[in-house]
Amino acid sequence: MRRPESTYTLLERIKNIGLFKRIFFWKSAILSNLEKVYSEITLLESESEMLDQIKKEKSHTDERLIETRELLSELKEKNSNLTEKNELLRKDISEKDSKISSLSQIEKERDSHITRLQSEMDSLKNEISRLNKENTEYQKTLSANEEMQQERKEKFDNELGRLLKMEEQLSHRRQQLEEEQKELVRKHFEEMKTTWQKHETRVEQEIKNICNKYVITYIDKEKVPFKGKPDNTIMVADEYIIFDAKSPARDDLEYFPKYIKAQTEQLKKYTKNPEVKKDIFLVVPTNTIEKLPANYYDMGDYSVYVITPDSLEPVILALKKIEEYEFTDKLSPEERDSVCRILGSFLHLSKRRIQIDMFMANETDGILKAMKDIPLDIKEKAENYQKAKKLNPPQDRASKKIDTRFIENAQEEMGKLIGNDV
Repeated sequence: MRRPESTYTLLERIKNIGLFKRIFFWKSAILSNLEKVYSEITLLESESEMLDQIKKEKSHTDERLIETRELLSELKEKNSNLTEKNELLRKDISEKDSKISSLSQIEKERDSHITRLQSEMDSLKNEISRLNKENTEYQKTLSANEEMQQERKEKFDNELGRLLKMEEQLSHRRQQLEEEQKELVRKHFEEMKTTWQKHETRVEQEIKNICNKYVITYIDKEKVPFKGKPDNTIMVADEYIIFDAKSPARDDLEYFPKYIKAQTEQLKKYTKNPEVKKDIFLVVPTNTIEKLPANYYDMGDYSVYVITPDSLEPVILALKKIEEYEFTDKLSPEERDSVCRILGSFLHLSKRRIQIDMFMANETDGILKAMKDIPLDIKEKAENYQKAKKLNPPQDRASKKIDTRFIENAQEEMGKLIGNDV
């Protein structure tokens, strides 16, 4: 603020003025300077007002300065935060740049892949175009095939109808054949049962025929001189030889082996007589021999042989061979061995004959069963031929002797035929 010089000068002159001057020279000494003082005071008032205004402005400026300082402090803090954020952003930007670089590489590879896919797409378009052309050709072919298929379907339906009708006929015929087959089996079984029922009579008649043919003594069951009544007894070398006929007592052959085993034990009653030979023969039907587990039973005191009617003649002839010797206890070892060899040969021949007959019977049965699989027209024609055929084997007569020369001649003829074939 400016200093008021006139006012200070006036005040100094008032201080220094003496009493005389104050009385006589007040006006000239003081009043002359009052105008200057007044103008300075006015100026000072103006300047004071201005100073007050400046103070107010200064106060306002100080307040703004404080606010500015506070704002500056906040800005500094914000600047620090921004600096940290800026650093994080720089790092993020660096990572983003790295990712951008990686993505750029990926984009290049993708562009390359897109280019390759575009090339493949072009190839596929060409392939599709070619396939469309082929499809058009195939559609034409398919239409033609559908027409052909329709014709084939109609033909197939016609053939199917015919085949179904034939199948119905074949089914009906097959049912008839099965019924006929069952009837044949039933008849065959009935014949077997009839054969079993007549077995005892047939065996008795066969043994009597053999005895008549070879002059062997046959003893009727009512006249045997020992306890019991065996079915058939013959006398060879002063010994009674028993041939007991046995057949199944029921339709089921599974029980037959047990039945035969029980019968072998019951034969002991005959062997108590010293004149009865210790070799006893059980004669069973030919079609039952295969059901038996054994053809020979050693019962300790006696032996039991199971044979069929076909074996009767060779067995009886083998037994009769012993009668040619006057005393069997005087036979030499060589002669006894010869007798045993003949008996063994006859036994083997009998068993082998039974085995072959059963084998041929099974094979024949298999062929008959297989006939159901042949065509119907052929089968019917074969059955007609079958009805026209007749098999007439030589008859066996009690008064007629079988000449072995006939067998020898037949063997010679067979040998010539085999030699010519070779």
